[in-house]
Amino acid sequence: MLGHTSNEGAASPHYDKGEAGSGPKSPTAAPTTPLARTMVDEHPADADARRAVRFTEAGDNLQPHLQDSRSSSLDSLHRTYDAALEGREAPPAASGFHVSLTAGGRLETVSSSARWEDLVGYSRAAKRGPFIFVSGTSAVDQASGRVLYRRDAYKQTRLAFTIVERALEQVGSCMEDVVRTRLFVRNLRRDGEAISRAHGEVLGHVKPASSMVEVSRLVHEDILVLVEVDAILGSVNSV
Repeated sequence: MLGHTSNEGAASPHYDKGEAGSGPKSPTAAPTTPLARTMVDEHPADADARRAVRFTEAGDNLQPHLQDSRSSSLDSLHRTYDAALEGREAPPAASGFHVSLTAGGRLETVSSSARWEDLVGYSRAAKRGPFIFVSGTSAVDQASGRVLYRRDAYKQTRLAFTIVERALEQVGSCMEDVVRTRLFVRNLRRDGEAISRAHGEVLGHVKPASSMVEVSRLVHEDILVLVEVDAILGSVNSV
C-alpha cells in the first residue's frame, strides 16, 4: 500500500479543454516495450492506447509543444501551454530520445528536441554514476499535444510508467532498478485507488519506496497524475 498524504490547496484555474483522440488513424508496428505491449493487450480497441504505443515506440517526447518564449512567468507558461493544446501552433516533426553528456561528461541526460524542455531547461531523465532521476511524467501525446485518458487516472498512470520505462532504457536501465516513486495527484479521494492499483501492477514485484501526494494544481487540469522515479543502475542484480 502506498502512503497517501493529502495537501489541500487553492482551487485550480479554468483551462480550455482540447479533445483528445482527434486526427487520422494509421496502423502501428507491434510494440516492443513490456508496458507498451500491456497497454495494447488490455485495451485492443482503445484508440488512445494505439496512439500511446505509436508515440512511445517512436521514442517521441511526450511533453506538449510550446511557443518559443523565454518568459519566466508561470502564468505565461500556462498560457503558452494552452495555446499549443488548442491547436494554434502546428506540432513539429516527431523526434526520438537522445542521450547527451554534460557537466564535463559527468552527467548523462535523456532528452528530445521538444521546445518545452529547452524552455524550462530540463531533461526527461538524468544519470550520474549509477543514479538515475526521471522527471515528472504525465500522459501527454506529443503528436497532438493532447492529454490522453483525460478522465481515467488508471490509464494515465500506466501510460506515464510506460514513458518512464522508455527513458530508463536510454541509459541501460529498467523498471526493476527503480528504488523510489513519487506520485502527484489532483484528487486522491476520487483517483487514489486507481492510481495505486496501476502502481502496484507495474512495480509491485519491485516494491520501491513511494509517496503519493495530493496537489492543488498541475500544468494542465486534464493531467490527473504526475509520476517521478528514481533508480539505481544495476539494483536488480545487486540484491
